[in-house]
Amino acid sequence: MISTLATYTFDSFRPNLQSLAYEKAWKLSQGKLDKGLLLVGPVGVGKTHLALAVCNQIRSETPPPFSRVRFTTEVELLAQIRETYKPDPPETEAQVMNLCKGIQLFILDDLCKYTPQDPSFRNRVLFEILDFRCIRKKLVMVTANSPLTDLEGTLGAPITDRLRDMCEVVVMKGQSQRGKR
Repeated sequence: MISTLATYTFDSFRPNLQSLAYEKAWKLSQGKLDKGLLLVGPVGVGKTHLALAVCNQIRSETPPPFSRVRFTTEVELLAQIRETYKPDPPETEAQVMNLCKGIQLFILDDLCKYTPQDPSFRNRVLFEILDFRCIRKKLVMVTANSPLTDLEGTLGAPITDRLRDMCEVVVMKGQSQRGKR
């Protein structure tokens, strides 16, 4: 799986389809943006591709064992935290949360793509991470299918207010490019 994720690079992205998003993502990967990014748009336009390209670019420039970036989906993050509630978990909730809070760039893919049974759990986790990062001016990159105004109805004003403060919003439009690459 990791080798597959590594194929998502800036070189494998077609920038002519999403030139502004490409430019902003590249600048973020080079530390040349003062704010993070919120990429919004329909499925298949390249949001996740650019998020992984940023992650892979930063990782390629950071010598092991140091990592300056963490990429995860909202679903994976919530599942990882839920695992900490089981007997003898491999890590604690605080450890998972601290990794999301302390890393230089936190990339959260597919925000609100799925509706959890308990939105209050999701919203608590997201608020805690984003509030911590917002106060400390730590960068985030987030992808979502819905615009920020729609996300506010799902996530609430406190979370979307943090995103508004922390991120430059880039709207990606067009048809799905899956299968065309």
